[in-house]
Amino acid sequence: MSTWSRQTIISAASLLRGKEQSQVTIGLVTLSRPLITLSMILSWLSQYRDLGLLFLRAGIGAMMVLHGWPKLAGGIQQWEKLGKATSHIGINFFPGFWGFSSAMVETIGGVLIVLGFCFRPVTILMTLNFIVATVFLYKTTGQFLEWSRPAEMVILFFSLIFIGAGKYSIDRS
Repeated sequence: MSTWSRQTIISAASLLRGKEQSQVTIGLVTLSRPLITLSMILSWLSQYRDLGLLFLRAGIGAMMVLHGWPKLAGGIQQWEKLGKATSHIGINFFPGFWGFSSAMVETIGGVLIVLGFCFRPVTILMTLNFIVATVFLYKTTGQFLEWSRPAEMVILFFSLIFIGAGKYSIDRS
């Protein structure tokens, strides 16, 4: 490795670590001031992580209530139709019960997510609920645009199990 390329790599690495330098060489260009990146400018927002979690919980929880309420209010026919999705993971009994459970998890779970109460158990149930939805849509349609939304919700709720509800919640986790 030549001296020039080693210096370029060292300069670029120093920038990534946020160290200020009076001169930075990148390729053939020498800058006399340090580069200020957007992430440097916005780094002050990290002190508001718990507020960000509150916004996330409020938005996702409200959407879950809006998606779950029509399923819950739909009655036994809606619950049985919804519960038949579990047959794709090998559960072929009591589809009305499973459909009702799914609708309850989405509706009541959405409210609990907004409040940050029983947060981790609810996110576990939401994760399981959306795993079933993902498998159902994958096996019935096979279309990426159909099963990708519930798959994204699996990723979201699985991540929230580890993150917790944050400071502005009933759980304060």
